[in-house]
Amino acid sequence: MLRGIDRRAAPVPEWLRGLWRRRSIARPGGALDTTTTVYWLQTESFFADIRVPADRPDVRARGDLRGLAPDERRGLARQAGFAGWTELRGDRCRWHRSIDYQPPGGVPDEGRLIRGNGVLVEEGIHESYIEIWEPVPCGPGPIAVWDDPQALGVDLAVVCGDAFLAVRDRRLALPPAASLEEVVAGAVDAARAAAWLDCEIAYGVQRGGRQPWEIRLCTVPFREGESLAAGVQRRGLAGLARPA
Repeated sequence: MLRGIDRRAAPVPEWLRGLWRRRSIARPGGALDTTTTVYWLQTESFFADIRVPADRPDVRARGDLRGLAPDERRGLARQAGFAGWTELRGDRCRWHRSIDYQPPGGVPDEGRLIRGNGVLVEEGIHESYIEIWEPVPCGPGPIAVWDDPQALGVDLAVVCGDAFLAVRDRRLALPPAASLEEVVAGAVDAARAAAWLDCEIAYGVQRGGRQPWEIRLCTVPFREGESLAAGVQRRGLAGLARPA
């Protein structure tokens, strides 16, 4: 269950709620990135985000993080994603991260949001970057959130229409480091590296896939194509409920 949300914070406005896909990110002196797949789903308070590089190694057939080669582990460690709650004050938006795929960076995740021409422009405040976001139609249905791990088998699930993002945190805390790739490269054995990689952030669709709650993209790649409920069943937990 996520903790630390400031209940006094005002809900974000309706124009910010829903599913967004990143079109691009630009950083000074760096190449424009248009190939990393990034989804961000925002409710009135909670959010979740997944970021998968185009060159991520294809390990979907493995079925176990412990069986990966060292270069495959490092490739997975370059993924990113986070979940928590959002605070918007004027045009300044801060994403408070309760769960993070990468080690904490110590720099607030905060940017200025500019609306226009059907996109959302995010300009970094503490770091220099510009991200362009596009809204993703998700079909009819409510924007909902669960943060009851005993019911879902995940720490947070956010839903918008047919789309969902679900997050299950790793059970082994990360040591301080500049990146997860650095942590994994220094692991004493494959089991420890796998435990640090076992932070599951999953994007998918409730009804529009080949099965209910189909995972389309996940930081644990062999979960792609499965039902989110499969993870719940493996842990002996209750099945997923539909949003009210």
